[in-house]
Amino acid sequence: MKRELNVLLLCASFIGGLASFIVGEVLLGYGEGHIHETLLMGLYFGLFALIVGLACLVAEMISPDLNGTAWRYRYLGDSWKLLFPASFILLFLAGSLLQFIYGLSFGREVAPPRDYAMVIDISGSMAQNDPNRQSLQAAQNLIQQMDPDKRAAIVLFNDEPKLLHPMIQLIDEQAKRNLTSSIVSAPNPDKGTDIGKALMFTSELLKDQRQSDRRAAVILISDGVSDIDIDNVLKPYQDSDTEIHTIGFKGGDLLLKKIASRTDGKFYRVGEAQQLTQVFTEIYRNDNKRYLVGERTGIQANSAAYKIMRIGFITLLGSLLGLMLGIIFDNKHLALRFSSGGAVGGLLAGFLLEFGLQETIVPAGFRGGADICMAIVLAFSTVAVPVQQNTINSSTFRYNETRNNTDQFTKKGKDSSSNGFR
Repeated sequence: MKRELNVLLLCASFIGGLASFIVGEVLLGYGEGHIHETLLMGLYFGLFALIVGLACLVAEMISPDLNGTAWRYRYLGDSWKLLFPASFILLFLAGSLLQFIYGLSFGREVAPPRDYAMVIDISGSMAQNDPNRQSLQAAQNLIQQMDPDKRAAIVLFNDEPKLLHPMIQLIDEQAKRNLTSSIVSAPNPDKGTDIGKALMFTSELLKDQRQSDRRAAVILISDGVSDIDIDNVLKPYQDSDTEIHTIGFKGGDLLLKKIASRTDGKFYRVGEAQQLTQVFTEIYRNDNKRYLVGERTGIQANSAAYKIMRIGFITLLGSLLGLMLGIIFDNKHLALRFSSGGAVGGLLAGFLLEFGLQETIVPAGFRGGADICMAIVLAFSTVAVPVQQNTINSSTFRYNETRNNTDQFTKKGKDSSSNGFR
């Protein structure tokens, strides 16, 4: 039994994982809202595999510790030919299929929200926590990103709620300008905080302006503690499947968490007001799509079925990533070892995504951790999974004419250090 480690390949895997994370974030930043989620996830995992596969192939080409020097001279050209189909095409197809399944609704199906009420705290304490009024700027930025089929309203509150702008269809740029211009006239922070009154006022607003074929969602931002009859306040939202996503600065975390949890929304804790624009955008994106590498909101947020699906699918993709390297190197024993390591890396990445994304306002950090984890564990698998050292021909995927000619094999075979398939 033999254990091997190509240190250069390990370093290349780390670099490949980091590079693929950066490329993936650029892709997600552009693709969300422009590319169908099935195609988007196919591209995400296909590019991840291509970049990691390329990095590993270059590392083994420079230092062929796993395949031996004979592989570099005799079969490297074949490996380059196999790189694209074995990496990008294989993982593109697998990622697209698994995202399609993950995007299906199981159990009670609820349409994504199409009406949004932004409920923003303008109490006196917000002058300290949000001195530059980033909460209002975040609302303006979100309105600019919304699709034409969406409607939005703005409610401000301190100890009393105030309707800044009623629900309006964001059908064109003029409608968006009308809504965002009203935010400029928002009064300065003053007085106390009454979240209960604000939510009761908003529920009446949504009830009066609700259309039967549309669901609503509320984005509530506050930094204060408020005494409310939570059961009475939240009942209209629960009865109408209206999610309340809450954003807290400090002091009111417990209440805001309860409000979000009991309406199938999500609570976001921000340390600085500058993070608000990113949080508003994340809420909107996650309300409208469900991605393998993104957060889940709504009634599926804590679904055991979707938890198992995400972890299982990422594990499978990790195993396919290992198989990819085995195909590129044309080595069935390396394929076994890389597939095993890839499955372990995928399992760890799946847990990291599933439980990390649900508790963060910076999902990119957990996606980066998952990408790098999967790539590094993959490279370590040649140490963790030992195999019997075989001859070249007994380990190859490819039919070799020298297989039945011992003398010819002795002359042309790989060197004794190779663990190749040929």
